[in-house]
Amino acid sequence: MVRERPGGLWHVANTGTTTWFDVARYIGEILGRDDDFATQSRRPTGTGAPRHPTIRSDLSIDRFTSRWSATPGWRDGITRLIRDRASRGGVR
Repeated sequence: MVRERPGGLWHVANTGTTTWFDVARYIGEILGRDDDFATQSRRPTGTGAPRHPTIRSDLSIDRFTSRWSATPGWRDGITRLIRDRASRGGVR
């Protein structure tokens, strides 16, 4: 993208659909933490904006993948990030 400068708005993200809760739970799994590392019960009550259960806000990366290629899945991206940080001493 930097070399070609295609212009316009491009969404680029890892493939797959997830929630921030699932991301936190997966990070805990990678780090070998207990099952209660990320639980809904640890979230303070009344702290989120009300959400309609059927409204989604996933990014569509179709434009990007049609021109270049698909990005890795979100779990792969997080795994690589955690391993990279750990190799630099940044994850405990």
